[in-house]
Amino acid sequence: EEEWLKNFKANTKKSEQLREAIETITDRFQARLTSLQENVLPMHEVNGRLQIKQKNIQRLIKTIDTTIQFYGRTNELETSIRYLSDRIPNFYVDRFYFFALLEDGNPSHDLESYLENMECLQQAIQFFESHPNYQNQTENMKLNLETGYTVLESEYRSVVQKNTIQADPVVVIESLDDQY
Repeated sequence: EEEWLKNFKANTKKSEQLREAIETITDRFQARLTSLQENVLPMHEVNGRLQIKQKNIQRLIKTIDTTIQFYGRTNELETSIRYLSDRIPNFYVDRFYFFALLEDGNPSHDLESYLENMECLQQAIQFFESHPNYQNQTENMKLNLETGYTVLESEYRSVVQKNTIQADPVVVIESLDDQY
């Protein structure tokens, strides 16, 4: 029994040493975990705020890109509309009528491009109307769109007049038979 008691004491001592070693390791682990928490948690919070700011910046850049795109396209159309309206005497926007024929730079030379620009201007108006800060630009664009319609209408009228043959009413009546 003495030997058993000796082994028991040795095992107890060994067990106590292991327990102390485990407690030391656990205490060091807890200290490192606390240190990591103190260092990483603020960085994680900062990272989260930075991600939110990055998303906001990306949305802002997208809005700015769209705005620049619409401004660029509408400026092209506004320039061509002003060019046409400046070259045409007696230009009445209120009546949507031109008293003179269009000269060079009219929509008939590049009708497809002109219509694309008009459509882009309509899209720009819709875009800027959805942003209240651009109300003054929207009114200007609407006026330019109406002017563009007027230029287009005048060009159409000019083409119709160029391709219309005036018929002499007497000749038309004489050519009709009795059935009409």
